[in-house]
Amino acid sequence: MRGFRFRLEPVLRLRRRELDEARVALARWEAQYTWAAKALREAEGRAGGALVLVGQQARAGVRAGALHAAALGTARLALEVKRLRAQEHRLELQCGQARDAVKSAHARVRGLERLRERRRQEFRDRERRREQQVLDEVGGRRAWARRRA
Repeated sequence: MRGFRFRLEPVLRLRRRELDEARVALARWEAQYTWAAKALREAEGRAGGALVLVGQQARAGVRAGALHAAALGTARLALEVKRLRAQEHRLELQCGQARDAVKSAHARVRGLERLRERRRQEFRDRERRREQQVLDEVGGRRAWARRRA
C-alpha cells in the first residue's frame, strides 16, 4: 500500500514561509515602535524639564538673551516631541498592519492544514474500506469453499 500524500504540500510550505516572514516583519515593526516610544518619553521628559527651567530663569530675572536662548531650546525640544509623536503613531499603524498580515497568513496556513487533515482522514477511510473489501472477499471464498467441500 502507498502512503498518504497531500498534493498541496508545496503550497502549505509556501504559506508557512509567508507566515514566518510576516512574523519577522511584525517583530521588526514592534522593535521600531518600542524604540520610538522610548525616545518620545525621553524627549517629553527633557522638554518638560527645559520648560520648568525657562520658567525658573524668568522668575529669577535672568537676562533676556539667555532667556531667549533657553526658550528656543525648549521650542526645539517641543518640535522633536511632535516629530516623535508622529513617528510613534506611524509605527503603531505599521504594527497594526503587520499584525493583520500575521493573522491573515496564519488563517491561510490553518485552512490548508485542516484540508490536509480532511484528506488524510479520507485516505484512511478509503484504505479501511479497501481492506474490508479484501477481508470480505477472502471470507466469502472460504465460505464458498466450505460449502463445496
